[in-house]
Amino acid sequence: MEVPSLLSTTLDVPPSCIAFCPSHPEYFIVGTYFLYPSSTVASSIDAQETPDNDGTSHRERQQRSGSAVLYRYVKSVLTPVCTLSLPSAAVLDIAWSPFANRDVPLLCVATSTGTLEFYNLILDALPPTLARTAVHGIADADALILDVVFHPSNAGIIGATVSNGDVVVCRSHDKTWEQASSVSVKTIAHHSLEPWTLTFSNDGQNLFSGGDDAMVQCIEIGDLLRDEDSWGSSQEDDETGMPAPLWSDRRAHGAGVTALLPITVEHDRKLLLTGSYDDHIRLLSMTGKGRREVIAELNLGGGVWRLELIKLRQGADEKTRGSVSDRPTAVYTLLVSCMHAGARIVQLSQRTGDGVESHWEFEVQAQFTEHKSMNYGTAVQPLATSLSADRESVDPAIKQRTIVSTSFYDKLLCVWNVDV
Repeated sequence: MEVPSLLSTTLDVPPSCIAFCPSHPEYFIVGTYFLYPSSTVASSIDAQETPDNDGTSHRERQQRSGSAVLYRYVKSVLTPVCTLSLPSAAVLDIAWSPFANRDVPLLCVATSTGTLEFYNLILDALPPTLARTAVHGIADADALILDVVFHPSNAGIIGATVSNGDVVVCRSHDKTWEQASSVSVKTIAHHSLEPWTLTFSNDGQNLFSGGDDAMVQCIEIGDLLRDEDSWGSSQEDDETGMPAPLWSDRRAHGAGVTALLPITVEHDRKLLLTGSYDDHIRLLSMTGKGRREVIAELNLGGGVWRLELIKLRQGADEKTRGSVSDRPTAVYTLLVSCMHAGARIVQLSQRTGDGVESHWEFEVQAQFTEHKSMNYGTAVQPLATSLSADRESVDPAIKQRTIVSTSFYDKLLCVWNVDV
């Protein structure tokens, strides 16, 4: 089913990422990325090698800029609220802290200059604004922080990936991430090419990373999190003493791995959703030893850049009751950014018959194809958990959800609804 847009707007700068504020879902941030034309023939996203007059070479840092643009979307009205400009750094990823005071949300911004920047959303200002609280360097200034994610249960832990191939875990020792906070960085894994994505397991004991080298790996971090003394107080850590991965896999994907989303099902069976440049979404089983098993996959017609869970339904509903052998016991509804192919709404269904092993399958439920270039940033508006005078009332049982999607080169932002 093709879904039309409700409204669209053209941004000033190419959008790279987007995230709704979980505690105030009427607000969302769009991160932007602009690469200035290089004076040399080479124009890679990475720093360039250019010759000196004496035949030697030096590193010429590519010049980038970016911004974080705050929007408000209520009752089908989209309002730009404020723009925070970063004149010397582009934004590659953003993440809201799940632990911050709901009245003062905390945003983490991954930049092209090796830093994590932190901002509070000040809602009692007129208009609301973003106030920078800290900048923490976690890599060299010519390194890009590609992906960033908060730990699911520890407010003082953030995972990030770096364009030099490193996968790092950062600790704020007082868990505030303020400028005065002591922040340590541990390199826990490495990829031979850019590590585009990482995520923590749902219990927070493992970290998964995926990279342009087509590798997915799993690293156990429970001991590291428990042994706070092992971090010391250094700002950076080298690769000495990196833990060996619990497992790694280079054969499941035909190209770079760009998206990861762990799920846990019955009997504590652990599964991992993955996305790749090879246009496929896959479900990997992580139970047992040896090679990971691909138990479901589907070609979505475009590189799978990001995955977001919209809804989980467990148990058969009235529409699906009937044949026991065809009864879905779990249905995961996913929002998928498919790069040049736009966005997709995909259902992952688990079907279990009496005495029969579970069967998993993907199915596209809807697609949005109005974007004319790379769809990197897509997000679903969270359902409001409380009401206030200026917040739109939301029925928790509502089946229609609002999606905001963006595309990079044409700088397009679209809002659309989909039934889930």
